[in-house]
Amino acid sequence: MLERDNLETYVHEVTNILENNGVEILEYEQLDMFDSNTMEPLKRIDVPDQRYHNRIYKIYRSGYMWNGKVLRKAKVDVLIAHD
Repeated sequence: MLERDNLETYVHEVTNILENNGVEILEYEQLDMFDSNTMEPLKRIDVPDQRYHNRIYKIYRSGYMWNGKVLRKAKVDVLIAHD
């Protein structure tokens, strides 16, 4: 089993390889707006406050884009407000 430092080094190296070859890592933060073009909702969570409608609640995995084309959508949970 890889030690934590070895795993972090490996992830860093793979990230550098992707970025050096023009692959953009699509990273998001909680409460960013949901975008169906670059994100796949795993779960929709009802909230009473309209201010949080269509916002990201949780990020499970980053997405990837290359030359303007989505290779893999980010997987997220999205908040949905109901009146």
